[in-house]
Parts: sequence; C-alpha cells; structure tokens
Amino acid sequence: MGSSNQFDDTLTQLGTGKWNLLLIVSIMYWTMQLPCMFLGGSFLAPQVDHSCLLPEGAIPLLTNHSNTTQVSSCEYLMVGEDDSEEIRPCTRWIFDNSTFYSTLTSEFELVCDYKSLRPTYTGIYFIGACLSSSISGWLSDKYGRKRMMVIGAITYAVVGNCLSWLHNMSSILVFRFIVGLMHPMALHTAYTIVIETTEPRLRSVMGIMIFLPWAIAVMIWGAMGYLFRDWRWLMLVSTVPSLLFLPTLWFMDESPRWLIVQGQHDRAMKVLEKAARWNKATLPPRDQLLTMMQNIASENSKVSSGMKSEGFVSFLRTFVGEFTVLLRTRKMRARTLAIYFIYLTFGLVALGLSLGGEGFGSNPFIYMALSGLMEIPGATVTVPMIQYLGRRLSNIICLLMTGISLLALAIVPLNIGWLVMTLAMIGKMAISAANQIIHLHSSELFPTEVRDRGLGTSEMMAKLGSTLAPYLMDTLRTVWVSAPSVVCGVTGLLAAGVTFTLPETTNTALLDTVEALEETSSLSRKRNASSSPLHKQEDHVNTEEKIPLA
Repeated sequence: MGSSNQFDDTLTQLGTGKWNLLLIVSIMYWTMQLPCMFLGGSFLAPQVDHSCLLPEGAIPLLTNHSNTTQVSSCEYLMVGEDDSEEIRPCTRWIFDNSTFYSTLTSEFELVCDYKSLRPTYTGIYFIGACLSSSISGWLSDKYGRKRMMVIGAITYAVVGNCLSWLHNMSSILVFRFIVGLMHPMALHTAYTIVIETTEPRLRSVMGIMIFLPWAIAVMIWGAMGYLFRDWRWLMLVSTVPSLLFLPTLWFMDESPRWLIVQGQHDRAMKVLEKAARWNKATLPPRDQLLTMMQNIASENSKVSSGMKSEGFVSFLRTFVGEFTVLLRTRKMRARTLAIYFIYLTFGLVALGLSLGGEGFGSNPFIYMALSGLMEIPGATVTVPMIQYLGRRLSNIICLLMTGISLLALAIVPLNIGWLVMTLAMIGKMAISAANQIIHLHSSELFPTEVRDRGLGTSEMMAKLGSTLAPYLMDTLRTVWVSAPSVVCGVTGLLAAGVTFTLPETTNTALLDTVEALEETSSLSRKRNASSSPLHKQEDHVNTEEKIPLA
C-alpha cells in the first residue's frame, strides 16, 4: 500500500470530531467575512448618475451619443463678453443620491477624467490577490499552512477595519491593495488545511460545504447595502466581525500532512495524537506511524535531492525551480495549464455577474441578494453531483450551463426584466457550482508537495480574471450592451472543453509528490479510479522524465 493511502487510512481512523469541527467551523466563519471586500465595488463605488454643476454664466453642452442627444456631464459652454464660446471641463458635480446616500464615487467625484478610479477600486483588490496567490502558495508549501493563514487573517482584519476611517482616495487604494494581498494567504491556505486533514469519505463534502457561508454572506451583503447607504458605515459594520475570528487561530494546528512531507515527524505525531484525543479515536501503533512518515518523507527527498547548495545564485535557481515545477513535465504541465484556464474563466464570469446588476437594469440590492441565493444551490447541489457523476463531468455540465445562459442573455431584450434576471441567475448558479467543483478537483490533482503552489497560482489566474471583470463590464458595455455577456459565455464554453482534458479523481488517493505523479502509469491510475465509470485515462508518460526542483 502506498504512503498516500496509508495516511488516508490514518485520517479514516481519526474520523471527524471536535478537532476537525473546530477548524471547519472557524474557516466557514472566516469565509463569511470576505464578500464585503470581494464585492465592495458594487455598493461602495457604484456608477452614480451625475450632472455638471454649472458656474455662473455657463450653459449646458449638448452631445450626441448613440444617436441620442443629451447634456454632457463632463463639459460645459462658457460664453465670453464677445459672444465667443469656450468648452470647459466640469470641476464640480451634482450626484443622484436616491439609491446611495454617500459613496466613494460621489465623495471623491470619481467621474469624467477620474472615472477609471471606480473600476480601479474594485480591480486593485484583485491585483493584490493575483500577486499574492503564487507567493502565498509557495510560502505555505515552504513555511507552513497555518503560519501563512495567521499572517494573512490578522493583516486582513486589521487593515480592513481601517478603511472606513481614511479620507484620501490614494490611501484607500493602497489599503485595499494590501487587503487583496492577504485574501489568498488567509483563505486558500486554510482551505488546504481542511482538505489535508479531512478523512477521504468526507473530503468532497467538506471541500464544497466550506464555501457555503460565502453564499450566505453575499445575501447579507445585499441586505447590508440596503440598510446602510453611507459607504463609511457600510464598510465599518461589515469589517468589525472579522476581528472575532482571530482568537480561534490560537487553537488551530498545522496540517500534519505538510509536517510529514517536510520531515517534521515529531510535530506531526503531536498533532495526530491531539486529534485522536479530541476525536476520541485510536491511532495505529507509533512505530507504524513513524514508518509511514519516513516513507512519505523519503519520496519527497528524492525529488528535493540536490536542492541544497550555497550561494545566492543557487538560491535563485531553487526559487525559480520550485515555481516552474508546475510546468516542467508533461503530466504536471497539462494539468496546470488546464486548471489555470478554468480558474481564469471563473474569476472573469463570477465577478462580472456579481457586478452586473446596474448593467442588467436591476435593483442592485435585490440583484446582490439573489446572486447570493443562487450560490447556495451552487454549494449544495454539487455535493450529490460529484458523488454520482464525478468531479470532471459535474464541472463540464456547470460550465456548459454558464456559457449557454450568458449567450442567451446577450440576445434577450433588457425590457423583458424577468427573463434577463432568470438567465443571469442561472449563469450565476452554474458558475458558482463550477467554482466549488474546480476547487475540490484541483486540490486533488495537485500533489501535497506543490498543492498550495498549484492552488495559489491557480487562484492568481482567477484574480486576474476578476481584475479584468470591472473594466470589461464598464468598457465593453459602452460599445455594445451585450458584449460582456458574449465574452463571458464563450469563455465558459471553452472552459467546459478544457475540463475534458483533466482526469477524474473520485475515489483516488491524494498523491504526495510530483515524482509520484510523473511515475504513475496510465494503467495504475485507471485501476485506482476504476470505481468511477467517467474516468478518462491519462496519456502514458515516460517514467524516465524526472522532476528536479532546482
């Protein structure tokens, strides 16, 4: 029996009890704190109708846009004493406060020459998250899941609570960028711990259910936006609860799986013994556990041999090598690139739909609440789907639904409000389900040795898609109102096709090293996944193709 299977057997013996539930419930609570930042642009920096506040002696400037004559909100005409006319830019505006009493848009006048700062407020969070995703994954694989989670959560909570007190747009953007940097470090490392400490029979359920609070929080965010129309109060009441999560970090343990791979067997033994006490379970004999740990560590050492050498150049080679390991060999490269594209699709489509209320002519608060409501079936229906259909086919179905609904949305007139809303919500439900599935699927496709690096760089692609989304929604809509729906719909269909290239992972043991993945023959992988009739056999890889990290 392989070492991966032995460790999964140990998790099965530990079962699921107080030790697991403390971690799972805490992470689920933490997940609820993120949508207010993630979707902050929808209520904090929305598009607000405005008109130019004309100085004395000025007259409105008429412009023609899309064959419609309207008064310019950015320029006006000033008539001189000799009756000459001069076009001047507006410097003050009147904002429509019927929906929002105070926003970043109105307080800092993010219109006309400064209108790009609106999508920048949303996008800079994801720029930070994009930059952090790969680094946090590498740091988590290098220095531990819990350590990175603690740093990320504390910084996220403290800096986030400072945002409502700032009175300068530049400082707001800097602080929001920092919060974005902490998002992957605080959440995705925590998710990895849950996956690595959950017994196999519940891994798929926990991998999906841990994000259910996100959907609930999106609904709450819609209600909070309705109740608090001033952006400072809204930011304050939505960030203070994140501070309540911090004390739970004291009681959490490092992932024993990571400790074993790193050769820290004494620490891993203490964590497993604590888990057994809390869960009232019985562990295998200590010598048997140590033998298993040594086997896993020896597999890892084969891959890591030759990495330790002195000198700055050697350090740089090691650093670059540990990142490029995801792309260096055929099986690993094929998996990584496919997962990257699917994550990019999710980031683009999911945020685009979440921010799409104003573009679809909907009440922004109702749209946000319904958007969150649609994520609940996305986080629950997927559980029986992946149990009976497997990860791959379930994700293909969800991505196809996303693409078809968004392409249909592009040809439906906006004045048929109920149909527009229905198609948008179907797309939101489907892409939310796809997100849950690909997180679980990819966590099982990446070996333990590089799991956080793989998930981290995948999340980087998702954040890249999310960074593009607000600019896409703002810019393409001015050209053609349905252009964002067409782009997102086509991308969803392409992602469904890419998913066909990934192997099924239902009822297969988690691999611990890249070398184990590369040396696993197509025949043995087929045997391991024989219980899944939907498994697609991977291409045979030359087992002589090794994977040195340096």
